[in-house]
Amino acid sequence: YIGVLADDLVTRGTTEPYRMFTSRAEWRLMLRADNADARLTPLGAACGLVGERRLERLREKQAAMQRGLRALRGFALPNAEWAAAGFGVKPNGELRTAEQMLHVPRAELCDVEAAMAAAPHGWRKACPEGASLLPLPSLGREAMEIEVKYSNYLERQAREVARLEEHAMASIPRHTDYAALPCLSKEEVEKLTATQPATLSEAGAIPGITPKALFYIYNHLRQAGGSSRREEGGAAEEEVPEPLRHHFPGASDASDASGAEPVVEGL
Repeated sequence: YIGVLADDLVTRGTTEPYRMFTSRAEWRLMLRADNADARLTPLGAACGLVGERRLERLREKQAAMQRGLRALRGFALPNAEWAAAGFGVKPNGELRTAEQMLHVPRAELCDVEAAMAAAPHGWRKACPEGASLLPLPSLGREAMEIEVKYSNYLERQAREVARLEEHAMASIPRHTDYAALPCLSKEEVEKLTATQPATLSEAGAIPGITPKALFYIYNHLRQAGGSSRREEGGAAEEEVPEPLRHHFPGASDASDASGAEPVVEGL
């Protein structure tokens, strides 16, 4: 998180003693120790700071992860067999791949791998190499498990990043009444009112303003300009955009039906 610290101090400054919190990293599901090499090694190479040996090591890890994913996607069993192996699914005839089983609460990669080794008939025709892919590669194993287990949340966060980037230059009218937005904290209201940012990008540069707050502001602007009938009819209930409903609410179950973000070990 040293990049978060440097970015905070250089672009935002600080008016109080600085403390390093992982929560300061807006997209912390993407900022993980297991994928730091994949995110930063190419940048280091472009700057001349990373040699060919280290780049080759990254390529080996990525190739190992692809082999592991191929194995997980090429193996499937009926739910009844997964349930008999101790997984929390209904014992019926529905087929689930090993990859899909990692989305089941409390399912671990080591348990899925053991079930695969015990049921060689589960290999699909589309994966002729089958059992030769076991044991799953140790290189990149943690990163692969996290990428699979939390894929829905990672994809959602990627959409959130793209959406904020797309609307970064959306204009915010001067003298916007931020206090009228009930979803903003008192601190956010005070900072936005004092600064009066002209765009969402400027609002995001204010210390303490989170992506969640930016989504609320954007949604408010969209509603305010969408229909005069709403203004005449009184204040309508604000529609919370899909990415915002799931932005860091703090649940730990990777398959929680509420869509809450999981807690990934090491974040």
